[in-house]
Amino acid sequence: MTKFKNYLNESDPTITKSILNKVEEYADRLFKNVGIDVEFTKHFLDRANDKRNKKQITFEELIRLFKRSYRKYGKTIPVLGPDAEAVLNDMKTDINMPFVLKWNGKELELVAKTIMRKKNFKTSDPKLSFEGTQMNFKDYLIESNRLQDIKKNIDNWKKDLKRMTKIYRSFSWERIDYYDSDEEKKSKNKSNTKELKKFSEARKLFSIFDRNFDKWIYKNLLHKEENEGYYYEQVRTKAWTALMSLTSLFPDDYDSTIDKHVPAPWRLSTKERNNNIQKYNRNFKIAWEAIETFVNSDEFQSEQKFPKKEQMKIEGVTFILDNWGRKDDDDKRINIFIRNIALAIKKIKKAGFGKILNGLVITGDFVDSGGVSGTYNESTDKLEIKLRSLFGGMEPGVLIHEIGHRFYYRTISKRVRDYWDSTIYNKSTIIKKEDIEYFVKTYHDKMIELKDDKDFDRFEIKTWLLKDIEKSKVSLELKSKLKKMVEELPLIRVETDEFLRRVMDRMQHMRIQLETISDYANTSAVEAYAEAFRIYVDKGPNALGPWTKDFFKRIARYGYVNIFENAKDK
Repeated sequence: MTKFKNYLNESDPTITKSILNKVEEYADRLFKNVGIDVEFTKHFLDRANDKRNKKQITFEELIRLFKRSYRKYGKTIPVLGPDAEAVLNDMKTDINMPFVLKWNGKELELVAKTIMRKKNFKTSDPKLSFEGTQMNFKDYLIESNRLQDIKKNIDNWKKDLKRMTKIYRSFSWERIDYYDSDEEKKSKNKSNTKELKKFSEARKLFSIFDRNFDKWIYKNLLHKEENEGYYYEQVRTKAWTALMSLTSLFPDDYDSTIDKHVPAPWRLSTKERNNNIQKYNRNFKIAWEAIETFVNSDEFQSEQKFPKKEQMKIEGVTFILDNWGRKDDDDKRINIFIRNIALAIKKIKKAGFGKILNGLVITGDFVDSGGVSGTYNESTDKLEIKLRSLFGGMEPGVLIHEIGHRFYYRTISKRVRDYWDSTIYNKSTIIKKEDIEYFVKTYHDKMIELKDDKDFDRFEIKTWLLKDIEKSKVSLELKSKLKKMVEELPLIRVETDEFLRRVMDRMQHMRIQLETISDYANTSAVEAYAEAFRIYVDKGPNALGPWTKDFFKRIARYGYVNIFENAKDK
C-alpha cells in the first residue's frame, strides 16, 4: 500500500506521455465497440499542458471527455465516415478536442489533433457537445498491479481508511476574535497555518485513496464491464456508494482575490465531521461485505479455476471462449458446442458461402442472457453465442442463423437489402377479422368432435387440421392464415363465442409470410433472411418454399457467391 507521503507525490496534474497512453487505452476500450481505434498527435500532448488553457487539463477530465462523448455519440461518430472532422465539446469543463476520422485499411481511426480549454469555442466543423454532473468512479479505469491475495488487500484498505480517519478527526481550527491580543492572534495564525497545510494534504490523500481503491476494484474484481451477475452488481453499486461518501469531506470557499476555490477547514464543524466519518465507515463496511461475498461466489471462483479467455481455431475460424461464470460441469456443454461449431462451418462451406467466414471471430460466454442464444452486431462485426442459454449444447442452426446476419450486412449491398426487405414485406399478409370468423366457423366444431368422439390428442388434432386446410380449395393467402392460426392457438374446449374472442385477441392484425419461412422469420425482414439462410444451409434448399428458395438464391448471388444446390449434408 502506498504510504502517506508517496500518495501526495502522485498528485501532479501534468499530462505525461505515460498518462496519455493510459487515456488512449481507456478510449480504445470504449470505442472498439463501434469499430474505432483512438490515436493522438504529438501536438495533442503539447497543447494539453499549454499555459493558454489557464487551468491545467487533467487525466480525470480526459477520461470524462471520452466516456461522455462515447455515451452520447458512440453510434453517431462512425456514421460520419472517413475524412470527416468534428469537435468534442465538454460544456462542463470547457474542453474542446478537434478530431478527424481516418480509414487505415482495416478500421476507422479517431485521430485527436489537439485539445484546449476555451469557453464558447468557435468552429466550422460539427460540434459534438455534452454536459454532465458528478463523474462516475469508473472514469479512473487504468492499469494497476495485479494483487495476488485479494483478502489480504481488503485488510490493507481497511487499515488505510482507519489511519486516514484518525488524520481527518485530528483537525482543529482556532477562531480569531476581535478582542484577542496581538500575541494570541499571532499564535492562532501560526497554528491555523499548520492545520490548513495538514487539511490540504489530507484532502489530497483521500482523493488518491479514492482513485487507487477504484483502480484496484476494477482491475482485480470488476474488470469485466458487461453481462454483470448478481454479486458483481452488488460490489459495483456498494463500492460506488462508499466512494461517493468521500466526496464531500473537505469544504472549500471561493477566494475572489485569486479567483479560485481554496480549502476552508473553518467551515467543518465537529458535528459535521463526525457525521461524515459515521457515514463513510457505514458505507465501506457494506462494501467490504459485498466484496468478500463476491470473492467467495461461483462467479469469481470460476476465474480462479479457468483462464479468463481461451482461443482456438475451428475449421479455420477463430473461436474465443470467455470463461467468466464457467462451472466445472460445463465441460460437456463446451465439447458439444465446439463440435457443432465445426459442423456449422462445414455446412456453410459446402453450401458455397465460405467467403463469409473470412475474418470471422466467434465469442462464447457463460452469462445468463435471458434466453437469447446468439447475437450479431453489424456495427462491430461481433458474433456472440450464449452457452448458458443452450441447454445440452448448441444446434448448428443457431450459429448458421447468426452468420446469416453477417452475410446480410457485410456481403449484400444496401440497395439489395432494401429490395429483400420490401419484397418480403409485400409477400406478407395480415390476419383480419373475417379470416378468424371463417376459421372458427369452419373448424371449431370439428376440433371438439375430434377431441370427444375420436379421442385425438392436441398433436393429432393439429395434424388433421393442417392436412384438411392444405387440400381445401381456398386461396393460398387464406391457407397461410388458417395454418398460422392452427399453429399458434392452444386447443382448448370452450364455447364458440368465447373461442372466437380468444382468437381475435391473439391473432387479429398479425402479419405473416404468405410462404412461411419460420415463425421467427415473421418478426422482421432481417430475421427472415437469417432464417432463410439457416434453413437453406442446414436443412437444404428444398426445405424452403419454392418462391422463397428462388428469391433467396437471387439475393445471395448479389453477394458474389457460387451457392450449391446440394447444401444439405448427406
